[in-house]
Amino acid sequence: MITTLGIRLAIVPLFVSAQRNSSRMAHMKPEMDVMKQKIDKMAAEGGNTDPETTLRMQKQMQALFRKYDCNPIKGLILPVVQMPIFIGMFLGLRRMPEYYPAELSREGVLWFTDLTVADPYLALPVLSALSFVATIELTKDTMLANSPNPAQGKMFLNVFRGLGVVMVPATMGFPAVIFVYWMTNNLFSFFLTAAMQMKGVRKRLGIWDPPKPTPGPDSEGKGVVEYMKHVMSQREEAKDVEGEKERIKKLNMEVDKRKRVRKSLGRARRY
Repeated sequence: MITTLGIRLAIVPLFVSAQRNSSRMAHMKPEMDVMKQKIDKMAAEGGNTDPETTLRMQKQMQALFRKYDCNPIKGLILPVVQMPIFIGMFLGLRRMPEYYPAELSREGVLWFTDLTVADPYLALPVLSALSFVATIELTKDTMLANSPNPAQGKMFLNVFRGLGVVMVPATMGFPAVIFVYWMTNNLFSFFLTAAMQMKGVRKRLGIWDPPKPTPGPDSEGKGVVEYMKHVMSQREEAKDVEGEKERIKKLNMEVDKRKRVRKSLGRARRY
């Protein structure tokens, strides 16, 4: 438990930096979407853009990142640091009962006095899952604000909620020592996230409040099924556009070929 708290305290600055960057990315998103639409439109109309236009768009995007003081790469630093620690701790704790059975068998408290065996009452798996879901609920506003559209954000939110439910039967056979780590980790995440929801704390750390949803078709609430249908429809439309472009290209090539044949025949008749 002390080791877990020490590790989490050490990476708090990375968590704050990720929150600050994520809040700015959420506010930048509407302008970024407009820029992406321009790029997609130019690509659809003219195919490959000239180097000058590409360079200008890159400079505009860099200026946008400087304006909001954010960078997508910063959002990857925290998971890259956390993931090896989480996996390493899990694998180490899972094998620990094999190496220290006597010590762990009397290091527990309350109803889980033996940390080498699974909780017979399933209380630890349930509490671990509840603390995980509670943390997700605290961060749902930020998750929805950073999603490409509300429907996709709600879909990922429901996936995480479902993951919390699945965790109970999937982990109920793990030794109690793993849940001591998970509970400590989850509770630390919960209270840290709760602190980040306080306006005074957010203002002091430079974390912006989630932006208000922008009006438009993407802001309308859609279910997961409707969203997937929308995605598939867009893919079909894109295929149709590509197919039409390819058909026009072949038609133009055929016309050019006939013109060249006619010119060749005209020259042959002159001679």
